[in-house]
Amino acid sequence: MGSEGILTVDGGVTVNRVTRETEPGYTINTFTKKVQEEFLRTYAGKYPPLRPSMDSMRPVGQDSYRPERGYSGHLDHHRNFFQAVRSRKPVVEDARFGLQAAGPALLSNRSVFEKKAFTWDAETFTARAIG
Repeated sequence: MGSEGILTVDGGVTVNRVTRETEPGYTINTFTKKVQEEFLRTYAGKYPPLRPSMDSMRPVGQDSYRPERGYSGHLDHHRNFFQAVRSRKPVVEDARFGLQAAGPALLSNRSVFEKKAFTWDAETFTARAIG
């Protein structure tokens, strides 16, 4: 889920696009009560509240991408790997890409097993326990 819609991966890829929000949102709890009240008056004037409706929550579009019949991503992945090993040519996704993709997922497993929360630094590929 994201600001543009919902991406579903289930034997293919489906993208349900939703309408963009009409207002930017805010966080004001660190300001004084007087400043918060003034901000809310100005904000309400610029972005009047809208009542949610079923139509406003419906996807505005959907794109589906399905593999051809009989395609196996698992088999294709291994074929590409073995071809790269045999030919000694680099693969499209190198080891760095693999770590970027797998690192946070592996860290979530570690978090479950160790019963600790971790932060992941995507620049340095390092994890740090929180607390």
